Amino acid sequence: MIKKLMVGILGVLLSSSIAFAMPINGSTTVSAVSADLFGGTNLGTATAITPTGGVIHSGLGDYAAISNYTPTTNETLDLSNILDYTWTSENVGTWTTSAYTIVTQTASFLDLFLIGTFTPDVDGVLAAFDPSGASEHLSLTQSGNSVSWSATLNSPALSTPAPVPEPGTIMLLSSGLFALIVYGKRRKNQINSCTA
Repeated sequence: MIKKLMVGILGVLLSSSIAFAMPINGSTTVSAVSADLFGGTNLGTATAITPTGGVIHSGLGDYAAISNYTPTTNETLDLSNILDYTWTSENVGTWTTSAYTIVTQTASFLDLFLIGTFTPDVDGVLAAFDPSGASEHLSLTQSGNSVSWSATLNSPALSTPAPVPEPGTIMLLSSGLFALIVYGKRRKNQINSCTA
């Protein structure tokens, strides 16, 4: 009796675990042919950016199932409300943003690190997978009037990169360290002259 009960429980556990999909594990790139700026003339002053001609590429790991150059529909990236940024690729899935860090923003470069969820299309090439926590490292570069847009999507999410210190911060730390060294040498010289 106990043996039959154990076999039954084991059978239920095995059959229920097969029904669950797995989280995605891998990385891929998303790019756009160009991007239009709104509210400013460069990446440092623009308030919104709309990519055109977006595509997702075959990637690594579970994302290898994606066909190269599969079109994406990117929403406008509103820099005053980055959490609303999403994109969709039919037959692949949808990205939604839940947190972000602006790593660098200058007149010619914008580097964003987004945390969110990639939800596979239920009828798509990744349908066997669950919605998965992911990160998207989005880089935009402007040269003249041309803006390039590229991103790397990683599942599971990568850690948020540390911001790169500004040159002024590095200079301030260096001058403070130099002042400490000079003070230490003077003090050492004073101690040596008093003992002599």
